[in-house]
Amino acid sequence: MDDLKGMAYRRIKEMIISCELRPGQLIDQNKLIEDLGVSRTPVRDALNELDNERLVEIYPRRGVFVSALSPLDMKKIYAVRTVMEPYIVSLVTPTASRDRLNEFLSIFSSQENITDHRTFCQSDYDFHMFLAQATENEYIINLMENVLSHNMRFVIIASELPRRLERSNLEHAKIIEAILEGDVTKASRQMASHIKKAMTSCVSTLNGSLIIPERDV
Repeated sequence: MDDLKGMAYRRIKEMIISCELRPGQLIDQNKLIEDLGVSRTPVRDALNELDNERLVEIYPRRGVFVSALSPLDMKKIYAVRTVMEPYIVSLVTPTASRDRLNEFLSIFSSQENITDHRTFCQSDYDFHMFLAQATENEYIINLMENVLSHNMRFVIIASELPRRLERSNLEHAKIIEAILEGDVTKASRQMASHIKKAMTSCVSTLNGSLIIPERDV
């Protein structure tokens, strides 16, 4: 991926997974070109790449839309997370950087991470990707990067539920403490519990009609 396409790809992807570009939104490509300071080609190529990742949907003569969030997407994402993340924790508990884990423990204990939705969501993504990267298995890393990118949009909207940030921070802290203790079984169990509770929050969000429904195109 060349430098300009790579820059455009990273920035647009960041705007999508942070919900700066909202689910279902029509993307103004001219504005992207102006904001990013690049020509049309890098933006077009980046959007094609994001279409391959199912983060955008391209419709000839109609435009490019940010992919909508749906109950089916949520179920698929959490099916993967439920299987993979307790397993990932079991792999990395003996070897994951203790210094980095303590940094995350401090982050999840901070007041800012409880009150600022964007800070929390970025910390959530960074922590789960840290665990995936600690496996040093490029297939796991690539899989989880894709899954967590899609998942982050659900996390951002679900984080609007009352007290979800506080509870999720506590769940993360329990996972980290179990890893620091070197207790593989406990760490995996804490991760499985966290994923289940996160999925429940997403279901509550869906029931509250906060998720933008699929569009008819």
